[in-house]
Amino acid sequence: MLNRVLTGATIHADENSAYGALRDDYEGEQINPSADEYERDGVHTNAIESLWARVKRVYMGIHHHWSDKHMQKDLNACVFRINRKKGDTLSRVDEMLNRAMGARLTYKQLIASEGVA
Repeated sequence: MLNRVLTGATIHADENSAYGALRDDYEGEQINPSADEYERDGVHTNAIESLWARVKRVYMGIHHHWSDKHMQKDLNACVFRINRKKGDTLSRVDEMLNRAMGARLTYKQLIASEGVA
């Protein structure tokens, strides 16, 4: 997390004690679902819970396995769909195709041991 999230960012978390180690570098609030606290003054974990539920459905329903090498691309695809869930299907497809124009991934790059993110 230290490599991916800016120091000082606000973190909303559940009661897991591992989040306590972040207090020095991040602002934040914790809620306690085990005590039936799911939201307090706008603090909740609904968004990340929803994201992981969708990721698990994609993994179990489509991929069945992700390699460490390509996992970030698979996660990016999930986030792309989630971030555009309010749009209609045709606009999502149009945006996806526009982003793919000019992009090229050769088989050699795909199977290379490094250099593909």
